Amino acid sequence: MKISIEKGGDYLTINQRYYSSILILFIRITGIILFISGGAGLAVILPETAENAGLTMSLFSGDLLTSNIIFSIGLAMTYAGFSDSVILRYKEKLLFRNDPGVMELYTAESATSPFIISYDEISGIESSRQIISGQKRQIYSLYLNLYDGAVFWVTGNEPDENKVKQLADEISMYSGIPLSGRNPVDNANSRLGRHISHKLISERGTSRYLLQNDTADGTIFRLRKKRITLPAMVFAAYLYLSLILIPFFLMNIFLDESIPDAVHYALYIFIILWWGILLISLVISMRDFTIKVNDSGITVTVQPGILSMLKKQVFIPRGSIRSIMTSRYENGICTLSVGLTELSGNIKPFTGILFNASVLRSGKSTGSQPVNKNILNLWELQPQTANDSGPTIHDLKFIEDFAGKKLVL
Repeated sequence: MKISIEKGGDYLTINQRYYSSILILFIRITGIILFISGGAGLAVILPETAENAGLTMSLFSGDLLTSNIIFSIGLAMTYAGFSDSVILRYKEKLLFRNDPGVMELYTAESATSPFIISYDEISGIESSRQIISGQKRQIYSLYLNLYDGAVFWVTGNEPDENKVKQLADEISMYSGIPLSGRNPVDNANSRLGRHISHKLISERGTSRYLLQNDTADGTIFRLRKKRITLPAMVFAAYLYLSLILIPFFLMNIFLDESIPDAVHYALYIFIILWWGILLISLVISMRDFTIKVNDSGITVTVQPGILSMLKKQVFIPRGSIRSIMTSRYENGICTLSVGLTELSGNIKPFTGILFNASVLRSGKSTGSQPVNKNILNLWELQPQTANDSGPTIHDLKFIEDFAGKKLVL
């Protein structure tokens, strides 16, 4: 990640991008080599496997699965290297303007219509530390804390703590936003920030992916998912199938060997856990939310794709709602959340997991920390690399402003 700062008489600009020509070239070349090597291996081994199809586990032979895994990794790297990958090509600009006292976020998805936050909505600037699992390494991020309990990620993934602190000092000195930890919700300031945010609704705008339906019983909101192309669908299906087959590869390696029974049992446990993780990840990624807002509260419905048996519905009365929050987390991941005065008895453990589980965010943003224990996370959006390619943070903020006004929060 590269960061550059520009200063003017009435603005402070932070430009950052996640783009590395060398990295992209490496991913492309390596992906092509693995893709061709694995494909050649499959071309040689598949005819031999077809001749021995009657043999036990012939379709899961070590050679066949090894070639398939190499082919899958190569396919994934080639696809990422030549596609508009958010991870490889994401760039943005943050503009702090003292007159009229706003912060503007410009990204590929909002190049002409920035996402705007008023200074009066911001309670302070906070840096956070994250320990990388399995590595003796720490990275630091910079957040803006909002009065309603939301957070806005400014920058991160930085191993040098001093750089993050220096950036925080520059923003604070220029804008007057104080350096502080997370503050409790201040209702007076929260109302002031919300009043100003309503003035900015027309500037924030929405996308065609936000669906709003006014009914006699309330206003219903849904977000249409980004359209998936056929190549992307084929790629995802093949990669997921390859991950499912990994346990068979391990079974071919170990089950024919003279190894202790304990290793066999450990392998069976690993297989069950592995498939469980894949299933949970698939369910989480397929979630679709619908919320209905009326004077009495919010009704939230979540359903993982076509799995209607897992459909859950929760009604949150107005008296239990502390705030509606649009947060931006690491690498531009955005969520809409409902802050509760206390955990509702209507929210069962499984339902809470179905709402708050994440395949994109880190522990800071998944509700695993004490400060987030009374938060119900709804939509979770990745940043887009092109305009009008999917729902955006503008849509989440529009829903927040509408619900806040309707419920008089």
